Amino acid sequence: MTTKATIDAKVTNTFKPFVCFVFVVTFVVTGTHAFAQDWIEYRDRADRFGVDMPRQPAIQEVTYTSWRGHKVPARTHAVQDGASRYSVTVVNYASDPDITDVLGSIAFAATNFRTRGGEVTFDAYEQVDRIPGHELHIKNADGSVTYIEINLFERRLYILEATVPRHAAPPLEFQMSLSILDESGNRIRFELDANGNRTSRVP
Repeated sequence: MTTKATIDAKVTNTFKPFVCFVFVVTFVVTGTHAFAQDWIEYRDRADRFGVDMPRQPAIQEVTYTSWRGHKVPARTHAVQDGASRYSVTVVNYASDPDITDVLGSIAFAATNFRTRGGEVTFDAYEQVDRIPGHELHIKNADGSVTYIEINLFERRLYILEATVPRHAAPPLEFQMSLSILDESGNRIRFELDANGNRTSRVP
């Protein structure tokens, strides 16, 4: 015969794991949200991109040498956050007269990363909002890992680079937050057909 005490015990034992589960989920969600609040949504209208960063980056004007040897302007937006470094370099190919330089810019940038040293652990196609690109992960000699994403849109090459210490989690907030903007500062997204061709821009 089942007594009230037995029923209460069963309910309690069932309820305890549920409470623990709710606590863990709440902690993870709240903790993640709190972490995200420490970062900023950085936007640069001149270079037409947005990305999450630990704080406002320093901007440096640089000269980038293209595949064909042309000198083109670029700007690097970088943050050093403890042992981690985050940067976005935007190369402006508008003045480059050689269209093959532009079309080959993703492959050229990826080759430069592969040949500078370290063990390449990931090397594959990627895209952001249906804008094609390439992604690499490189394990460095000191155990740190560099995560690279390269995208090209309208003669601008976007190079995201994050280096984090050994055993650190991948910098997902940085990697997944890139948006490419139009002249009005609106995010650019596309729809693709079954063959991968752009059909329309998503409002």
